[in-house]
Amino acid sequence: GGEDGLDFYRAIAGNFISSLKLGGYAAFEIGEGQEHDVREIFSMLTFFKTMKDYNDIARVVIFRKDKE
Repeated sequence: GGEDGLDFYRAIAGNFISSLKLGGYAAFEIGEGQEHDVREIFSMLTFFKTMKDYNDIARVVIFRKDKE
């Protein structure tokens, strides 16, 4: 994941998101404390929601593609 553990998300944002259809969703499992950074990386998508684990820690962020 690189020095900050986010290289994987940057690669997806740069290579995959263009393949996501309008109205499509993308969900990503995240590490503890990564929610803000991952939301910034995928700022080209509309944030949909965060899902937390049983310890109330954000573990999945979901985005929707609302514009081309």
